[in-house]
Amino acid sequence: MPALDSVISPAEKAAALNTYVHELIGAPNISGKQLDAWHDAFGEQNMGKPVLLGEFIRQGKGVCIEQATLMKVLADELGLEATLVRGAGEVGDPTINHAWVHIRLPGQDEPLVYDPRWREAGVRYSQIDAHERGIEIPNHGRDIPMEPHAPGAPIGAPPEKWCTCESGYR
Repeated sequence: MPALDSVISPAEKAAALNTYVHELIGAPNISGKQLDAWHDAFGEQNMGKPVLLGEFIRQGKGVCIEQATLMKVLADELGLEATLVRGAGEVGDPTINHAWVHIRLPGQDEPLVYDPRWREAGVRYSQIDAHERGIEIPNHGRDIPMEPHAPGAPIGAPPEKWCTCESGYR
């Protein structure tokens, strides 16, 4: 039997992973507004408590930061050159309010956007109106915070400097 790497291309792995993450924790059977409301309530219930990514998997729900984090971790395990990115989800929006992954595929000059929340897979930054680049987190899946840092806070800032669910980070 041939090795998995010889059967499935890196682009196919990345696209399948994007779909898998969305279906696993993107709560595809509820609206985006319902998912946001759930996330806000979940955040309030767990304010000040550490929440592991596994809890979002158990719940089957997570917004962009959890989906992007899971995609980053799994992409690393599959040997893909993935980077977790936090940035502006809307054109011209100065706030850091969204998270996605970009993956540099073999032979590509630039990384491609993979966003399980918005179901974007393998799209060049120049081909979409959103996903203005922000802070890249190239730490190979280790020590990724579950909540984003406040805009302007240095990477590695302590939890009290992280944004909370009600900050609008989606």
